[in-house]
Amino acid sequence: MRARIPINCTIPAVGSERAHEIIAHSGCRTAKVKIADHSDSPGEDLAHVETVRDALETSVGLAAQLALAGALPELDFACGLASCRC
Repeated sequence: MRARIPINCTIPAVGSERAHEIIAHSGCRTAKVKIADHSDSPGEDLAHVETVRDALETSVGLAAQLALAGALPELDFACGLASCRC
């Protein structure tokens, strides 16, 4: 019997290297990605999502989550994440 079943990991708004480490050490195949936490640039957020996607074996288990404090101004961008090729 396993003591731990890796289901999901949460990736905070951290640098690419740290995000990759979190995924690699978690053993998870799905990740929830925090975006729009401190960033004023949607490009930075997209790069963060792409880093996490690259670290996962599949992008099927990828979900992006906007920080609630700044979510409304970024809503159009967040809606576009669903159609991005990441």
